[in-house]
Amino acid sequence: MKRHTTASCFATYLLPHVLFVADFEERQRIAKVCCLAWNIGLFPDAAKRERQTVQVLDLILADAAETASPGFREGFADELRMLVETKRDLFPWRFENVMEADLKWTPRGDVLVVGNGKAVERTDLSRRPSIAALPIITKALVQLHRDTQAQRHTLEEARATPGLVEQVVTPDMVTLYCAQRADLRSYYRMLTAWREEASLPEMKAGIDRFLQVVNEIEEDSKAVLEILVAALDTAFRG
Repeated sequence: MKRHTTASCFATYLLPHVLFVADFEERQRIAKVCCLAWNIGLFPDAAKRERQTVQVLDLILADAAETASPGFREGFADELRMLVETKRDLFPWRFENVMEADLKWTPRGDVLVVGNGKAVERTDLSRRPSIAALPIITKALVQLHRDTQAQRHTLEEARATPGLVEQVVTPDMVTLYCAQRADLRSYYRMLTAWREEASLPEMKAGIDRFLQVVNEIEEDSKAVLEILVAALDTAFRG
């Protein structure tokens, strides 16, 4: 089983927000905002998260008060709050801060540099995946759909035997499906962009079907996570 680090989780969290964004400086900005949102999302108390959000907005506006456009604060606040909630939805059990998050431009694509205060990891990110990759992506989604359906079925059967799931569940299994849900956001973003590019109605219809597949995988992934988290909680309390 692949081990997911905080850096790799952050990369999957960030990617759908920078895909197909043409301007490099804008992608860098998004990476910085995602870093802020990730760290704010670590606070379990909603009131504390909101206080942190307001403090960040005050600091940023103090530096950009003269150049900020009308509505800047409200727009930035909405973006930041959305990203905070996305972090908490996708990675609620990842508690490590992201101390550094920056994008470096290369001819082949962006490189995400993530540091947690102990180590720095680099991850290659695609900027604008080509529609030529559609057969590869759809093949991967078909397999992912089968695997996740099978895992859900297996866990639902195993849950009928008290203590069985608790014997095999690990935190890495939970993180795996959290990361899978984050990956699904990127798949959805790519398919949506490619649907807009497609000229043939048949291709648009085919992409619509795979957008539905992404939704079905999401539903199965959430069901798997529900079982795993409940079992992990029982195992730890036991």
